[in-house]
Amino acid sequence: MRRLFLTSCSLILLRPLMVTNEIGRSAKVWSSMSPAREMGAGNAIMTNSMIKIKLNRHIFGRQPEQRLWRTGLFISTLQDNRVQEWAHTLKQTRATRKTILDRIASTQSKLVARLGVVMAIRLDELANTIGATLRGDGATLVHSCAPIDRAQVGQVSFLANRKYAAHLATTNASAVIVVSGETAKAGVATLEAVDPYFAFRQAMVALHGFRKHPAPILASQKNNSISERAVIHATVQLGRDCVVHAGAVLERGVTLGARCVIYPNAYVGEGVNMGDDCIVYPGVCIYDGCVIGNRVTLHANTVIGSDGFGYATHKGRHEKIPQSGIVVLEDDVEIGSCCVIERAAMEETRIGAGTKFADLISIGHGTRIGKHCLLVSLVGISGSVDMGNYVVLGGQAGVTGHLSIGDGVQVAGKSAVVGDIAPGMRVAGVPAIESDISLRNHLVFRDLYGMSRKLKSLEREVAKLQDAKKSAGISSHENPSSTNPPL
Repeated sequence: MRRLFLTSCSLILLRPLMVTNEIGRSAKVWSSMSPAREMGAGNAIMTNSMIKIKLNRHIFGRQPEQRLWRTGLFISTLQDNRVQEWAHTLKQTRATRKTILDRIASTQSKLVARLGVVMAIRLDELANTIGATLRGDGATLVHSCAPIDRAQVGQVSFLANRKYAAHLATTNASAVIVVSGETAKAGVATLEAVDPYFAFRQAMVALHGFRKHPAPILASQKNNSISERAVIHATVQLGRDCVVHAGAVLERGVTLGARCVIYPNAYVGEGVNMGDDCIVYPGVCIYDGCVIGNRVTLHANTVIGSDGFGYATHKGRHEKIPQSGIVVLEDDVEIGSCCVIERAAMEETRIGAGTKFADLISIGHGTRIGKHCLLVSLVGISGSVDMGNYVVLGGQAGVTGHLSIGDGVQVAGKSAVVGDIAPGMRVAGVPAIESDISLRNHLVFRDLYGMSRKLKSLEREVAKLQDAKKSAGISSHENPSSTNPPL
């Protein structure tokens, strides 16, 4: 019995030494793994977290009752200050975790650069890539882009809107893309470009690149680019290097070009013909017979080729008209999330090459949109509209059916187009008229209440004058010339 008691005491006394050694090793390992010296106190914080883990495992045991017994015995026996500190650390678990996350967030850009997620390049190399003239130190390294008012060292920004010109004197960016002649504060290089916004786009491509598409889950043993959980009809023709994710459905007769990516739960209907390098994001539905060009991107939950809104009212009932047409999306079209493009009742609904849609846009059946148009969110276009090339429709603009909109037309946001628009016009308002006239009308409308009060005040003054004349015996309808002798 005495031997058992001495053995137990020895184990209890040796336990803190074992834990201390474990803590030391953990701290050393974390210190060697620290990705950036700048984290400073972050190393000590993570060491405390390691202490918590080792204490849980080595001192307090794994079972609750064992942990409680060991805690009381160990602390009451040794009464060691270090043990009390460790116990206090355990109580601060949540606070410690929050501190860790804050520290990591504050050093995100440095960690990204150190871990190689993006490649840092020299400013002179970036200038050659984007076609800009460098004013500053060409050896400076940059690794990402950021807005001019929030950019930090190692980042590139741009100035394309004079509204933000004041930030040139305060920005912390390593370089700013500007037009020729612009200068920034000391220590900030400038990249002079003819078109700063396009140069910024080029910098984004060089430093960030485009989205990398993940490999499918549960890839087939025969083809690691096709998920076993994708539903693909035997007659489907897949181009080279296509990727089809779990839950995607490709109906009979579908043809995909090379390097297409079909994300989970996308539906490609019977007989759809899709070109090369297309991306179909989750939840997209492409109805049967539609034609998709090359390099077309369809974002999540967009619908292509649903039935047009066509009904014939007869004897008090709305009778559906079959929608036998299709939808054609030409090359380089990009459609945002939750858009709907209806199939034509006859022939086709067509979206021209290079046209870009934002989110939540509805296109009626039989509408033809030209090349390189821009449609901002919440635009609605009724059926059978003929739209030219390079047309811009602002957010929430609406177009009634059976109209013609010429090339280069610009429609302001929230406008209602109810008539044909000649090429090159800029229109605004409800209904949409020339933007200059609409702006003048709007300025008048803003003061409409004040004008109404002035008009009422003038009416009262006129009434007073008329009353004064009547009281003086002068009729307002009397001809004053009748009192004068003839010449």
